[in-house]
Amino acid sequence: MHVDSSIGDFCIINANASLDHDARLEAGVSVGPGVTFPGTATCLEGVSSGAGAVVGAGAVVTKDVPDGATVAGKPARVLEPRQPRE
Repeated sequence: MHVDSSIGDFCIINANASLDHDARLEAGVSVGPGVTFPGTATCLEGVSSGAGAVVGAGAVVTKDVPDGATVAGKPARVLEPRQPRE
C-alpha cells in the first residue's frame, strides 16, 4: 500500500496484491491474489476483484472483476484481451 491510499473496514487483500498511491477501497471489498490497483483507482463497497486482475488507473470499479481480467474506465469495463501479432 502506498501514500494516500485507503482501505475500508472488512476488506480482504490476498497475497501479492498491490494498492498504489491514491487508490481507494470502500468497505467490504475483496482483492484477489496478484491483483494490481494503480493510482487513483476506486473499488466500491462489496465488489470483488478476481485473482490476477488488473484495474486501470483512475478506474471506478462498480461490479465484480473476473479472474485475470483487465478493466478500465468510469465505470470500469472489461477490456478485450490483446491478440499477439502474427
